[in-house]
Amino acid sequence: MQDHANPGGADNQPTGAIPDDAQLPDNTDRQQAEIEATREREAIACEKLTGDAWFRERAQWILQSNGDPDEQLAEVSNILKTWAFKKRNDLPAAERDERQGWQFISLDDLRALRLPPVEYVVQDVFVRNGLTLLAGPPKAGKSRLARSLSHAVSGEAERFLGKSVNRRGAVLNLSLEDDPKLAQQHYDQMGTPGERITLVKEPWNTQDNRLELLQQAIHDTGAVLTIIDTFIEFDNTAGGLKTNEYAPVTEAVRPLRQIARRLDTHILVLHHDTKAGGVMGSRAFTAVPDTYLTLKEDGDGDNKRIILSGKCRSAPPFDDVYLAENEDGFVDMDQAVWQARARSLRGEILGVLHEDGEAGAEAIQAATGRRGADVRSQLKKMVQDGDVSCRKDPDTPQKMLYSIGTSSG
Repeated sequence: MQDHANPGGADNQPTGAIPDDAQLPDNTDRQQAEIEATREREAIACEKLTGDAWFRERAQWILQSNGDPDEQLAEVSNILKTWAFKKRNDLPAAERDERQGWQFISLDDLRALRLPPVEYVVQDVFVRNGLTLLAGPPKAGKSRLARSLSHAVSGEAERFLGKSVNRRGAVLNLSLEDDPKLAQQHYDQMGTPGERITLVKEPWNTQDNRLELLQQAIHDTGAVLTIIDTFIEFDNTAGGLKTNEYAPVTEAVRPLRQIARRLDTHILVLHHDTKAGGVMGSRAFTAVPDTYLTLKEDGDGDNKRIILSGKCRSAPPFDDVYLAENEDGFVDMDQAVWQARARSLRGEILGVLHEDGEAGAEAIQAATGRRGADVRSQLKKMVQDGDVSCRKDPDTPQKMLYSIGTSSG
C-alpha cells in the first residue's frame, strides 16, 4: 500500500493513464466557495497525477497535511505545472511525433518549478525510477550479481557495492535465459525470503505485447526493482532486432525507461558484450539508460577477478568495484581487495605529500597514475580520518591543497 504521509517513500505504484487534456486547478478565486470545494479539487488533482508516483504522493501529502486550503491548492497547482512540463519527455515516440513545434520555458520559470530531487534504490548507482543496463561476457556472473542486488533490495542487506540501500520492497525477476530452478537455488543459498521475489515460471509467446505484460506484472507485484535477464530474450521481435543500428535500439530501449518512470520501479536490463569488451550492439544501449555498468575480467586462473565499472548520469563517478561471492552466494564488493587497494593508494598519496609538502588532487593523480575519482575519494577519507589536512588554493579557491599537517581551512 502507498504511504501517502511519507512522500517518496512508497513501495508500490498503482497504474492509470494521465489524460493529455488535464487542466490545472483554477486557483485564482479566493472566495469561500472555492475553499468549500477543496476536497473535490483534491480528488481531481490526485486523480490526474495517478501514473507518476512522486507527483501524486507529494500532492496527497500536501493536501492531507494541516494548513490553509488556499495555500494547499496553490502548491498542488504548482506541482501539476511541474508535471505538465515534465510529462512530454515520457510520451511514446508516435505521440511525440504528432505534436508540432517546441515547448519553451524561461530559466526563471524553470527555477520556480519544484522538481523532485533524484532518489536512488542504491545510492549513486541505481536511480529510484530509472533504467540500468548491465553488460558483460557470458558466464561472467551478471545474473548472480542481479539476484544479489534483488536480495539486498528485498530487505536483506543495508549496503550493496559499498553504497547504502535506500529503497526496499518487492522484486520482479524476468529470468528468461535460465531455468527458474537455478535462480531458486541461488536465492536459497543466500537465504532470500520468498514473499518479495517473483520469478517467471515459463515464458510463453510474449513478443507482440511484451511491454503491456511487463507493465501489468510490475503493477501486480508492486515491484520496486525489475530485472530483465536478458534484453535479447525479452525483445526478440520479428526478424530480430537490428542491435547494431542506433535508431531501432533507441526505440526498443526507451519504452523501458518510460515504464520505469511511470510505474516508479527501477529496471535493470542484462545484456551481453563483445569479445573485445564493449557492449554488443549500438551505442544506444549505453546512451539511453540512466546507469551503464560493465563486468570485465582481470587476470587469469586463480588470480582472476571480476571488476564492475560504470557511470550514472545523475551521480558523481564511482570507483571500479572488485566483486567477490561469499560462502552464502551473495555477490558484492570484495572488501579484501578494496582495502588493499585503498591502503596502497593511501601510501602513495602520503609519499607524494611527504616529497612535495603540498599538492592538489590533480597533481597527486598525475604523480600516482591513479584514476581521479579514486584519488579524490581517498583524499576525502584521509581528511576525515585526520591523516591529511587541506586548505583552499589561494590562486583557485574552488580547488583544495592537501598536506600532512594541521588544516588551515
